[in-house]
Amino acid sequence: MARILSALLLLVVALVCLLGCGEQKDEISEIKHLKGNMRILFHEYERYTIFVELPGGKVEVHQFGVACGINTPEFTHDVPAGQPMRLTYQLRKRSRSNFVCKELLTVHLHSVVEIGGGGWDHGKRGHGQTNVIE
Repeated sequence: MARILSALLLLVVALVCLLGCGEQKDEISEIKHLKGNMRILFHEYERYTIFVELPGGKVEVHQFGVACGINTPEFTHDVPAGQPMRLTYQLRKRSRSNFVCKELLTVHLHSVVEIGGGGWDHGKRGHGQTNVIE
């Protein structure tokens, strides 16, 4: 009986060590701010694509998804007419890998009408288009 208890105790200690050692924590490596003309697509819960027009006619594409976990940005319509929209996002790096993900934090809009619907695809489970309710 004592042998079974010691083996069980050893197994519990080994599991606790393995679970604790395998935990990966994210480190916020950088917070970025963008400003300019933007097109915002809402694909589905927590997934966005944002096109940002930069000076000189260049366009940057930023995709935000669930790779970092919950991604629920704060949308505010507080930008006066004629002023550029702006957003803030952070880069998060996994502590034990080179994986870096982007997490959308805030988006400042002229109006909520500037959020458009985007497509989504779940493979065999279906695909579709998110429609804006007006």
